Amino acid sequence: MHEGCTLGIDIGTHGSKGVIVTKDGVVIGDSCCTHDLIIPKAGYAEHNAFSWWNDFVFLTKDLFQKTGIDSGSISAVGCSAIAPTMLPLNSKGEPLRNAILYGIDNRAEKEISEMTERIGEDKLLKYNGILLSSQAAGPKILWFMKNEPELYKKTDKIVTATTYLVNRLTGHSVIDYYTASTFNPLFDCRKKEWTDALWPDAPLDLLPEITWTTDIVGEITGEAAKKTGLKEGTKVIAGTSDAASEAISSGVVENGDLMIMYGTSSFFIEITDKFTKADRNIWPTIFLQPEQYAIAAGMSTSGAVMSWFSDLLDGCSYQLLDRLAEEIPPGSEGLLLLPYFSGERTPVNDPNARGVLIGLSLFHKKGHIFRAILEAIAYGIRDNIENIEKAGLPVRRAVAIGGGTNSEVLLQIVSDVTKLDQLVPKITLGACYGDAFLAGLGIGYNKSLKDILSWVKWDKKITPIEKNSSLYGEYFKLYKELYRVTSKVSHNLAAISKR
Repeated sequence: MHEGCTLGIDIGTHGSKGVIVTKDGVVIGDSCCTHDLIIPKAGYAEHNAFSWWNDFVFLTKDLFQKTGIDSGSISAVGCSAIAPTMLPLNSKGEPLRNAILYGIDNRAEKEISEMTERIGEDKLLKYNGILLSSQAAGPKILWFMKNEPELYKKTDKIVTATTYLVNRLTGHSVIDYYTASTFNPLFDCRKKEWTDALWPDAPLDLLPEITWTTDIVGEITGEAAKKTGLKEGTKVIAGTSDAASEAISSGVVENGDLMIMYGTSSFFIEITDKFTKADRNIWPTIFLQPEQYAIAAGMSTSGAVMSWFSDLLDGCSYQLLDRLAEEIPPGSEGLLLLPYFSGERTPVNDPNARGVLIGLSLFHKKGHIFRAILEAIAYGIRDNIENIEKAGLPVRRAVAIGGGTNSEVLLQIVSDVTKLDQLVPKITLGACYGDAFLAGLGIGYNKSLKDILSWVKWDKKITPIEKNSSLYGEYFKLYKELYRVTSKVSHNLAAISKR
């Protein structure tokens, strides 16, 4: 009989995960499932919001079946999800359209330019420390208002994915401070509140109430209990974005800790105790508890490029591609790739950037190209880390997490390129594990975020190979130069393709 367990559920880009853990962090059972990423046209990325709820219901029931534990053993529930998503709901809490996803959706390019010109970069940096990009929810809300006015008239709430799940569970619509900070330019990071100072016509009345991640915001309703199998009255915390829960799950909780999240995209969070000064190339943000801050950054595509190449080869397995890449020497024998297949977030901030592969000859084979993809991901990671350190935040410890950690060759390349050691946790369930911990923190099982350190054990440590690092230093300079010399052509091609 297990008592005092917590449930964590995370909704990702291509799939979802769930876990039940004891108050000491022991995994009782875990489960996963997949859902569709909807690409209506180039540059768009959407989810059917009902798939989030269907995933939650499936995972919860599957976990109860696998573990055999009673629903009364679950003391609290924590959720996380991709963010920011832009989902309009009607007065009944029903989705009015597919959810528009985070930075991989760059449909609001015109709105980003329009808002930036009207507000001014200096004001944007002053209020939120971040310039507008495809990662910001504000321009996507404006896109919705302009392009789908009839649906906008019916909108009662505009929420993100975690808000939607918590609402389905409890009937309450809330958003945590960390996720709210991604709703630029609607959030004032210094005052920690919604603001219309930068956008006078902003629909602030449609946005959820802001609260802290671990606050208990409601209980499982009778209706939600029938659907999920959870016990009515079970406590539910506000939850947060998947990247923040990923960071917690990997023990990234102390100043100088850096999370490198290897997923469909790559995301970075480094912990700090102060709100970092405005910077054009990184995202200073509030973190999960009062007086705690972080620097975030993100690539638009990393694992997605690996998946793209695998699909081109009719589903060639990553294991085989890894083996082929390992046989190729560092530098891919003269190949260099830009991984900007969906534009790029930090530090390039260019929705019209595109993928580039240069140096091809008849000598090159698929192993060369796949290694060039892995090396491109590593160059993008180095580019972001260098900008984080330029902001005055040296990396004390780097922790690798996410599906990409299954690739030994990718991890080694990243350490070689960045010259950083990387620690990989033994439990790599990711954000759902962090959610379960945060739920326990919300009900007092844990006293602070640092208590996660007693849960985390290390599986391996990846150290850089010096001779490879030297060569990659030369390639990294060419990587930076390649964007500069090809960006105009990429922009023109993007413009032509949109005609």
